[in-house]
Amino acid sequence: MIAKLLRQISFASLLFLIFFPLQSRAGGDEQLTGARRIGLGNAYTAVSGDFWSMFANPAGLAGLDRMYAGVNVERRFGLAELNYGSGGFAMPFNELHYGGIDFSGFGSKNYSEARLGLTYATSVIDRVRMGVKFNMTNIAISSQNSAVNYGSAFAFYVNAGVNVKLTQDLNLGFSVFNANAANISKELAYKERIPTVLSLGLGYQASDKVLLVADVEKNVAYPLAFHGGVEYKINDFITARMGVGTQPIVFNAGLGVNWRDLQIDFAGSYHQQLGFTPSISGTYRFGKSITEGDKK
Repeated sequence: MIAKLLRQISFASLLFLIFFPLQSRAGGDEQLTGARRIGLGNAYTAVSGDFWSMFANPAGLAGLDRMYAGVNVERRFGLAELNYGSGGFAMPFNELHYGGIDFSGFGSKNYSEARLGLTYATSVIDRVRMGVKFNMTNIAISSQNSAVNYGSAFAFYVNAGVNVKLTQDLNLGFSVFNANAANISKELAYKERIPTVLSLGLGYQASDKVLLVADVEKNVAYPLAFHGGVEYKINDFITARMGVGTQPIVFNAGLGVNWRDLQIDFAGSYHQQLGFTPSISGTYRFGKSITEGDKK
């Protein structure tokens, strides 16, 4: 049954499973979301006060000063079968409590994943922020001509994280993806566990213009991986980014454009075997600020 199923899944999806083990070896894996994050080599665990943090370390959502809405789209390796899209909304309830809701979809008619997430973050004390995210994911598989439906399954899993401001310019972040070790495929032809991934990161604001970030990541099923990146603010409107990751080796670069309350981010990642993946994100900030001035 499994062999027949694999023969029916599109060739593009199989390539993705083989060559991108840390991101899509199993259904329900963490999907890299946000062009800024991708441009920084996926080193986002220590980033705080940022809308896209709820897709990485939920504690990083704490520190938002206004309401945010954002969307992200990618065409991985230039293949329509690997299209990925996401979006969400986040807001501060006050200076201690923050919340967000997001959705994402990946794949094609033969193999698809859809996910809904709810994030809550709080400032425990002045320098410590904690967050938790509840995820519901659905995976559906059918034959290549859609004549046979191999089934679909839901899974519920939890992400958690903490962000600590060690100094004025140095942040430490830790996050766990799938902390409850959830399984998928209860209604499919096979059983598979959503990988649990541990991430530890540092973020250093070297100056008003330069941000340095680095993560070490351990998927419980694979070797330790490293991610690192640098962000340089060219002026008030344009920001440049570069990054790299291992397991597998991927090179990243990106550009951010800011205009008033709108931010557009572009990024590209290059996999040595599979090629180039473009991504674009848009984030809009609105509503009344709860703080005096903007938080970076």
